[in-house]
Amino acid sequence: MDDTLILDAVRVLLECARAGVAETSNQAPGRTYVSMGTPAHDDCCDGQLVAWWTRIYPSGAFPDPDVRNALCGWGMVAVDVSIEIVRCSPASGINGAPPSVDALEEVARVTNIDARAVWKAVLCCLQERIRAPYRWSAVVRDQVAVDPSGGCVGSRMNVTIGLIDGCECT
Repeated sequence: MDDTLILDAVRVLLECARAGVAETSNQAPGRTYVSMGTPAHDDCCDGQLVAWWTRIYPSGAFPDPDVRNALCGWGMVAVDVSIEIVRCSPASGINGAPPSVDALEEVARVTNIDARAVWKAVLCCLQERIRAPYRWSAVVRDQVAVDPSGGCVGSRMNVTIGLIDGCECT
C-alpha cells in the first residue's frame, strides 16, 4: 500500500464535500483541511470543513473487520472517515439574553444546507470511486448534528471506505 493512500483517500472525500458546499447559497468554508483526530472548533465563523480517519482495520468481507490472525491477504483495508462542517452559532447577548429566534432559525437553515450538500457530494464521490480504476468499496454510516458548543454548530458525516490492500511483506 502506498504510504499516503489513506491520507489521499480522506483528502478526496474532503475535496468532494468542499466542492458540494461551494455550489450552494452558503459560502465555501474558510478553513478546509485534513486533521489527525477530532478537530478543535477554533475558527468556525468563516466555516470549517475537516475530514479525518477514526479507525483503520483489515477486512476480508467488507465492511466487517477480519478477526483472523492473518499476516497477509485480507483483501482490503477498511477506513472509517468523518467529514465535519461547522459554522458560528449565535451567542448570548448582553446580560445573558438568549439569541433571537430569527438568528437561531437562520443558523438551522445554513446548517441544513451544508449538511445536505456534504451528504450529496460525498455520495456522488463514493459512487465514482467504486468504479474502475479506483475500485473502492464504501458504506455510508450516518450524518449527525454537531451541537452548539464553543460558538460552533454543524454536522458530521461518517463513512467507511474499503481500499485494496496487497501483501506488503514480500
